[in-house]
Amino acid sequence: MGATAGLTAQQLHTWLEQHPDTTPGTVVATKDRRLSLSSKLVHAVWRGQHTLAVGSDVAPVVRIGALLDLIAWHLSAGSPGSADPDTVTLLLAHTTPESTDAIRVLSSALTSGPRVHLLHQAEGNAGPLFEEDTGSVPDYAESAKARRWARYLDAWSRAQPSGAALRLAELVGSDSLRLYPMLAKSPDPPLWSVRLDGLEVGRVNETRGELDVGKDSPAGQRSIARSRWLTVWPAGAPLRFTADPASAPSGTETVETAAGHLRALIDAFGGEHAPAGLAHGQPEHALESRVLRGAVPVAADGATLAPSFDDPRVSRGSQFPTLWGRGSRAHYLDVLLRRGREPWAVELKVLGGGGAGAYYRHGVAQAVLYKGHRRAPRWLARLS
Repeated sequence: MGATAGLTAQQLHTWLEQHPDTTPGTVVATKDRRLSLSSKLVHAVWRGQHTLAVGSDVAPVVRIGALLDLIAWHLSAGSPGSADPDTVTLLLAHTTPESTDAIRVLSSALTSGPRVHLLHQAEGNAGPLFEEDTGSVPDYAESAKARRWARYLDAWSRAQPSGAALRLAELVGSDSLRLYPMLAKSPDPPLWSVRLDGLEVGRVNETRGELDVGKDSPAGQRSIARSRWLTVWPAGAPLRFTADPASAPSGTETVETAAGHLRALIDAFGGEHAPAGLAHGQPEHALESRVLRGAVPVAADGATLAPSFDDPRVSRGSQFPTLWGRGSRAHYLDVLLRRGREPWAVELKVLGGGGAGAYYRHGVAQAVLYKGHRRAPRWLARLS
């Protein structure tokens, strides 16, 4: 038997408009530019409380971030209607276990402000019947996926680049190039992600690797990063290279050739001495890389946070796999920094323009969810 279909945003809008407990004239489902609220979120004063209704057709990132959107709306001076100042309601149509768990984690992390009344569409019911959420915040101690990642993280902490991976980094000789451990995969044998200011440009192990940057969209759109790469390597297909060209298939390049193309790509991105990092079109990745190597300081509570690991070639303090709920896919933490021996989970956001409120609010939600994934590997214990 298939899952029961959830109510869409439009259905929730209609239901709230017709419900006798809704304050007339308060149902809104248009984009709020001042508060940066999506038009997919339906807000109203229902049962005397500021209420945000989230349909099943809403993207997961918007759905998970809806709790902070609700609080932002509640706290804003322009909220309509006479509503309870101490309690808000979040109505969730049928959704994934991950989204529900993530919202529970966020709700449990609130230490002040309004109490959150969480209702979700009743299981097995296709209509607008809502019931109290009685679920618990997830505990990942028994998660097979989390235990597997913890084993990988332990092993990766001892892995060092060698062979083709080490030679490539040495030949490029740029501070912008870092090897990233692929922490959600086994390091036996190690496969390193090759990145220029955070942008993945290839993968390499001890004996061979390949370089490639992005893909064209189905509509033929091409990113800045891929456009620059194709000026350096017009072939289009990945540049495959090996530490032993004598035994390599035809068309395989040497490590020296691969390094030369990476140096040319660095120049195509504006050169490694560009003040804001390489101009590859992914500013969050560039910021992440610069924070990891200490080029951009991050301050919190009056103190500057330090990189967790000091390695001239490997960025070990980034892209940690985490869970946001039971049955969740991997979500990757931007940066792990430290204050003294205390680890800090950091979600990075670049400076946004108009309408960036949701972007920043959802960044706060992500940081809380990363922190909520408490199953840190044993080798991080030395930081705390």
